[in-house]
Amino acid sequence: MTDRPAHGPQARDPYQRLDRVVPALSDALDGILDVEAGLREILVVSHHDTAVAGLGSVLDAEAGLAAILPPVPPEGPARTPRDTVRTEVLLRTIEPQDRLALRNEPEVRTAGRLLARTRGEAYVLRQEPPHRAELARRLALDLALDLTHGLALDLADALDLARDLSITAAQDLDLSRAADVAASLGRVAAFGAHRRRLADLIRDEELATLIDLAHGRATGLTRELGRDRGIALTFRLDVADDLDLVLDIVHGRARDLDRLLGFETGADQDVPHGDFLDLVLDIRTAEICRAVGGALGRKPPTLDGDSLHALLDDFVTADLRNADLAGIDLTGVYWSERGTRWPPGLDVGALKDRSDETFPGGGTWVVRSGTATIHDLAER
Repeated sequence: MTDRPAHGPQARDPYQRLDRVVPALSDALDGILDVEAGLREILVVSHHDTAVAGLGSVLDAEAGLAAILPPVPPEGPARTPRDTVRTEVLLRTIEPQDRLALRNEPEVRTAGRLLARTRGEAYVLRQEPPHRAELARRLALDLALDLTHGLALDLADALDLARDLSITAAQDLDLSRAADVAASLGRVAAFGAHRRRLADLIRDEELATLIDLAHGRATGLTRELGRDRGIALTFRLDVADDLDLVLDIVHGRARDLDRLLGFETGADQDVPHGDFLDLVLDIRTAEICRAVGGALGRKPPTLDGDSLHALLDDFVTADLRNADLAGIDLTGVYWSERGTRWPPGLDVGALKDRSDETFPGGGTWVVRSGTATIHDLAER
């Protein structure tokens, strides 16, 4: 006869039954499962994540990409491969504290303010172009005056340097740039006689005087560099490098002035349209690049607006602990609570009070204009 299961009080207690079953089940599973192997498989993922995080502090991913990817081709008629300096290279060669000092160089700061103002005026013109012809003329005239004034001053410096240039140093320079500058300024001087050119639309006595002055100096520089020369009377080791830099700056500036005043306004001579505004903004951006080149004593980089922001304003992940912030204007600096490391003594809370968050909860801030001085932000 088949035994029936017991139905007594003890048999109905599930806990007593589990007490009998669990040890037997555990013994059976020990013979089938490899617990240590399972743990090793689980830890593989954790070890992998740890290793990847560690590589981030050792490997320079941006440098690796820069080495693999081809150089970005130059854009626009005023740029050549010889002039192109990639933003990544500048960011690797210039320490964050030096970038902070660079943006406070007088010429760089002035060029930056002019670009910001031009962007605002260009925005107005794009919204109501038919009603803003006078604003467009002033925008063009201000830029033309700035370019020509800079040319006149730099050409005077170039003439002084050329007189000290020895025959040996002259052999290593591209002296044809001086002739190109003179030719560009000659064309610019004649633009005023042509209808449908911007030069005809913004006639100005001061501008005409400056163009004549710069043209005369460029012609004199071409003659000076073309003469037979011997050993320089003044022994200056840096004269060739200084002259090379000035020639680069005046060459780019003269070509931009040529592009600006030679701009075709159209049959109705209406200035404020997209191509004109793009040209003005492009030249203002190039002016910052020339100011950066002059401050660094190297060939002006060819950078667009985003690249200039990365170079001069983006300190979101910068280590500034060793930076000397005395006299530094932080207006326009982008920083983050987690990524930016400030020098000891800087009151980050006070800096936050003087900054605007780029978007709510993002943790990235931009310092407001005219609000952040190092004296005010020093912890007491």
